[in-house]
Amino acid sequence: MRLAKHLMAMVLIIVASVCAGAVALVCVYALPTEGMFRHVKDDIAIYEAEGLYPNWAGLGASGRLDNFTDAIMLANAIHPVKGSLVDNAMINYKWGGKKDPLDTLIRHVQDEKLKDKPSGYPRYWHGYLTVLKPALMAYGPFKLRGINFYFQAILFLSVMWALYRRISPKHAIAYAVVIMILNLVTTSLSFQFSSVFYISMLLTLLILYRNNKIRERGAYPYVFLVTGILTSYFDLLTYPLFTLGFPLLVAWLMNCESENTLPVKNVLTRAAVLSASWMTGYVGMWAGKWIIASLLTGQNVIKNALHSVAVRSSTTVTGAASVRDISIFSPVINTIRTCTDGPIRVAFIAALIALIYIMVTRRKQMRPIRKNTKWILCFCAALPFAWYMFVAPNHSYVHAWFTYRILGISLFAGMCALIEKFPQNKNGENIS
Repeated sequence: MRLAKHLMAMVLIIVASVCAGAVALVCVYALPTEGMFRHVKDDIAIYEAEGLYPNWAGLGASGRLDNFTDAIMLANAIHPVKGSLVDNAMINYKWGGKKDPLDTLIRHVQDEKLKDKPSGYPRYWHGYLTVLKPALMAYGPFKLRGINFYFQAILFLSVMWALYRRISPKHAIAYAVVIMILNLVTTSLSFQFSSVFYISMLLTLLILYRNNKIRERGAYPYVFLVTGILTSYFDLLTYPLFTLGFPLLVAWLMNCESENTLPVKNVLTRAAVLSASWMTGYVGMWAGKWIIASLLTGQNVIKNALHSVAVRSSTTVTGAASVRDISIFSPVINTIRTCTDGPIRVAFIAALIALIYIMVTRRKQMRPIRKNTKWILCFCAALPFAWYMFVAPNHSYVHAWFTYRILGISLFAGMCALIEKFPQNKNGENIS
């Protein structure tokens, strides 16, 4: 009975979120696009010079921007709204074209007389438009990149300070290493990569400052449910699992002293429940867009979306001139190959050297990792590999140059395991 009550509550939250998300999109689609168009036009030369996938500092995958997808986001934001607001909000029109989205955007911004047939992109929510459209009324993309960087930097420092004060200085340093791998500059210069960063960091702050209240009310499953909903609403399938894995680790760190007294089965069950709650919110909200868009517009959005899901979850990869099958291990191998490039490689090598040094010089201070902690860290560290191999193998293989960021979960779990090997006092100092 209690389980049924919780499940019904979750279903109602998802339904309410679908309705609220649809209303929010209709509202921003009512905004005039002339000012947005003008601001994008003023800055379009920057995108024209950069091209599809510029690398802001020659830093391999971590420095690679995604102007391909940013062009889609900008085109969705400034495309003229004609006809029904509901139809526009649900189908998310942009300009069609035979070339890539950036080329199409540049041509239409530079020549307003072009009349290419609109092309819909309805299988995603495009919830980022609730922020991007109003922002483009005030500033162009170039200024928004700078503002985005300042906000993300403030958020990064806020989380780092909270980890330092509420868990330990060592965990704050481990977090900084993870953010270095994500590359804060890249996540701020590409709107495409921003949503996951904001959601995961804001949730982390919520856990760090409101952990006791969330736990006392038994609200953690609902917190992760809403996180999955927000990720589905705002993100365009970048590195979404990060909004589950990283906050889940922080939640464990905040509660590990009491949780380590419980049976292993109990803590693993809780981790599985929170993960399932996140996935329920993520999939439920996503499916909600397909259903409500189909009902409100009469178009078969469900068919289009299911085809895309089938492709992205398959082990078939379409190349320039061929179609080939890959194994479930191929996305993992391709991701690891990506991690041998640029600063990611440097960070991993530096971490390995530091690990060997610590293990040799401080081996007498080491203690066994507590049983429950060990299992939870292994559970979280395995999440990215489960995603790569079983959830989205095609997407992870093709887009390893940005889905590698999900491995930040495994990296943080590994560093937490290393920290656990050394007893600490409240100030994060080693106990001899």
